[in-house]
Order: sequence, then structure tokens, then C-alpha cells
Amino acid sequence: MSASVQINADDCIVALEHDAEFFIQFFLGEEIHLAVPDFHKDIFGVMTHLEIDRFTCAIPRDHAKTTLAKLACVHYFLFTHYRFIVYLSNTTDIAIPSTNDIVAFLQCENFVTIFGNCEWITNQEGKGVYKFRLPRSLGGKLCMLRALGAGKQVRGINIDNKRPQLAVVDDLEDNDNIATAD
Repeated sequence: MSASVQINADDCIVALEHDAEFFIQFFLGEEIHLAVPDFHKDIFGVMTHLEIDRFTCAIPRDHAKTTLAKLACVHYFLFTHYRFIVYLSNTTDIAIPSTNDIVAFLQCENFVTIFGNCEWITNQEGKGVYKFRLPRSLGGKLCMLRALGAGKQVRGINIDNKRPQLAVVDDLEDNDNIATAD
């Protein structure tokens, strides 16, 4: 069951910044058919908590860990000083769809209705390389997002004299590197 709700833009922005359930529903509303589980709200809260420097999340497959990680990237762009995020997976080809999904969140109807359109400076969907300016309603912050695979150099990345400020590491392993005697 879905319901239409009226909320003004300012209240919506405050709710997006401070309410994990509202944030998740705002971006995934059409895909969610049940209430957002408490553990999703808790995990998202930890992922976006600025006083936590490192966080590892080990939950079973099909429990939305990757979806929450992508939404956390959106949250960091919108509500923190972070401007440059690297999304790391086992291979660049695995990371690219995740960066594309993050960009899709920034282009979805709800986002555009509340914030307006981002200005896309670099939009290399096939490479997972993005440079964009957030809408003026968000201060017009210049942001960068890049997909990388394991074994790629992260520390040496320098685009426009900026280095990555946040690395989201998702599904770094594969069958070859986890099938060891240990």
C-alpha cells in the first residue's frame, strides 16, 4: 500500500539529513513494499555517522548492504564536506554499476523535485567516472565519484588537485581470493 504525502522542501531536506528511514524511502520508495527494517536503519546510521572512521559490515547476501552503501554515498555528497568518493569492488567492472546507481539516485524524480538538477561536468557511465556540481539549493558543491577495482591504486588518484576523501569498499572478494586454506 502506498500513500501520497505532502511535505515542503525544507522539511524534506531536514528529514533526509536526519531520518534514515525517510532517506531510504525517498530514494527507493517505488521498490519498497514493506516497512524499512530496523537493522537497515541502524546500518545506514552507522555508515553515515561522521565520527566513525572505519566500518565493516558483514551481513548475509540479499540484505541490502550494497544498496545501503550506495545510498550512504549519496548522503555523504548531500550532507557532509566530502566531495570525492571512490567506490571499490573486486573489479572495476563490478564497481561501475554501483557508481551508475549512485548517479541515478542523484537524477531520480524525487531528488530533482526537491533539489533540482545536478550539473554534469564528466559523465563516463561506462567507466564509472563522474564529476558534477550539486544543485544550487545544496550550495553547488563540486563532487567527484569514481569506480575502482581491487589492485588499483587509490592513494595516487589526484583529479583537479583533489584526492579521494572516502573509500566505500563493497564485495572486494571473489571465489578465487576467498577459496584459500585459511
